[in-house]
Amino acid sequence: MRCLQRRDRAILMSLSAIALVCAMHARVYAQDMSADKPPVRIQFVSALPEALTYYDEGFGDFIRESKEVKVTLISVSSLTKEAIVQAAASRGIRLAWVAPPTATSTQDSSTPSNEDVKQLVSRLPNQSEVDALVVVSPGTVRSERFIKGMAVMTKIGLLGIEKTTIIFTMPQVDIYTRASARPCLTLDHVRSKRIPAIYAKWSTDMVNGPSEALHREMQNIISQELPLTIEESVAERARKLPDCLQATTQ
Repeated sequence: MRCLQRRDRAILMSLSAIALVCAMHARVYAQDMSADKPPVRIQFVSALPEALTYYDEGFGDFIRESKEVKVTLISVSSLTKEAIVQAAASRGIRLAWVAPPTATSTQDSSTPSNEDVKQLVSRLPNQSEVDALVVVSPGTVRSERFIKGMAVMTKIGLLGIEKTTIIFTMPQVDIYTRASARPCLTLDHVRSKRIPAIYAKWSTDMVNGPSEALHREMQNIISQELPLTIEESVAERARKLPDCLQATTQ
């Protein structure tokens, strides 16, 4: 019996190793195949604030306090953009970024208004040098109605029994093509990470914002969580992404 158990474990380990090697070869093959195809020319605009919003949650999902704090160590836009490139490349799709028009109604073209996005979408059918438009905006989560985007939400429950902080990364990625005024694909995965509460009381610990050390720690977590969120979002729609993007180059 012990010999059989050892043999079974050996077989399972061998199968796992084979599966891992096959997965690695599949990714390499997809990347090699993508080199033979023309890249998908993408305009990229991000309406995600270059900031983290700290929320203090009370009863239920009621938000008592919030404070938006600019990031200093990371670029939310760059992290998102690079994650999209990597997720597409692993599925055999090469992206080539095309700079969008600089003239927008907002002072900072990296955070376009809704009207800016509408204008970019309306121009897309007439832009022969662009295949698709990627618009990133703050996403939401059903269980927490009042938070969005890159959020650090802390809940200090009744009598202080519950003390937890949840870091949400939830970018919404809409992909438009010249074929339609509506997105051909929307990626809206939500990822959350629970850690011990980052403060005891908002009015004493957070009224002036997080400490530099705390804000740095939260940015480090976001820098790890955001790429994973994009990868998981693409994985959920693994078949739809190629159909959406590759059709633009045919």
